Formats: sequence, structure tokens, C-alpha cells
Amino acid sequence: MLSHAEIIEILNRDVYSASERLTKARQKVDAIISEVPGELPQPDGQHRIMNASKEHTKAMRVLEVALKRHSGFTLNGIIPEELKANSGNKAG
Repeated sequence: MLSHAEIIEILNRDVYSASERLTKARQKVDAIISEVPGELPQPDGQHRIMNASKEHTKAMRVLEVALKRHSGFTLNGIIPEELKANSGNKAG
């Protein structure tokens, strides 16, 4: 069974990991855009920017979910479903 502290540790890792993913996605978008200062990108460049932007958007959503799960547990004691089976009633 997971303790309250173990659940917090897992959720903290999830938030940190999602935050790192978002940072890397943002850096990738910035790097691609900086390759074309002041000019319209070539068709391949537009495709790369679009793909990097989609990756960035997905990373933002992953971070949003991680933050909601963390705050849901921290503020309201809501245990994420996949952690419930291992937590018993120790978290509440």
C-alpha cells in the first residue's frame, strides 16, 4: 500500500517530468523558429514548426493533467485511479 508521502512523491515526479517535457518542447519550437529569422520558412520548415507546435501543445496538456492530479490529491485527497489500488485508505 502506498502512503500519503509516497503518493505525493509520485505526483511530484509526474509534475517535474511533465514540466521538463514542456521545457524541451518549447526549446525545440524556439530553435526551429530561430532558424528562419525574418523570412518565411520553406515548406519543410513550416511542417517542422507545425509538428513542434503540436508537440508543445501536447506537453502543455500533459503538464495540466499532472498539476490537476497533484492539486486534487493535495487539496482534496483525491487519489488518482491507478494509485488507488496500491494506496488503501492511508492517504485520506
